[in-house]
Amino acid sequence: DSHFVGNNVTFFASSGDSGHGTMYPAASPHVMGVGGTSLALGKDGNYSETAWTGSGGGLSSLEPEPGYQIAYPIPRNPHLKRAIPDVAYLGDPNTGVAVYNSIPFLGSAGWWEIGGTSAGSPQWAALVAIANSLRAGLGKSPLTGRDGVLYDAAKDNLLDNFNDIVQGSRATPGYDYSTGLGTPRAESLIPALRDK
Repeated sequence: DSHFVGNNVTFFASSGDSGHGTMYPAASPHVMGVGGTSLALGKDGNYSETAWTGSGGGLSSLEPEPGYQIAYPIPRNPHLKRAIPDVAYLGDPNTGVAVYNSIPFLGSAGWWEIGGTSAGSPQWAALVAIANSLRAGLGKSPLTGRDGVLYDAAKDNLLDNFNDIVQGSRATPGYDYSTGLGTPRAESLIPALRDK
């Protein structure tokens, strides 16, 4: 865990694509774990987002529950262990993100559809980097994963700052062991993180 206590850094790690259980380093209390969702977009702009069956999650058998999760609180956690994931992003490879690869891989180049919880971690890192850039402009210190700032944003207003995923694999209202707090509503989450 001491590797993830860097000054001025928020670490993100994917929760895994096996559909259950916790993985390290996402289970570190100094790392924000990212689960996955399935996303269906309609031609009219409407969408539906559900918990992806492959999204890893659960309670760590080793790591104690960090203070930011105790304060939230995390449901169904009688032994006060670290819960995974913290948040989620599109992860289902069947509804994945488009990536262009100009270097041939396995004899093919061009557009690919990719997924997995690994696709969400860099996107969450980008959101926090934007918030930290705005914070720097205001003379504020950067956010770090061990601060649990995403939980503060959820306590302040979950439904303004996160899409609460309530359908799909292990999904429940509020925090769940498939999508955590949910997926970002960047237009309100970034200002909330800026203002913390």
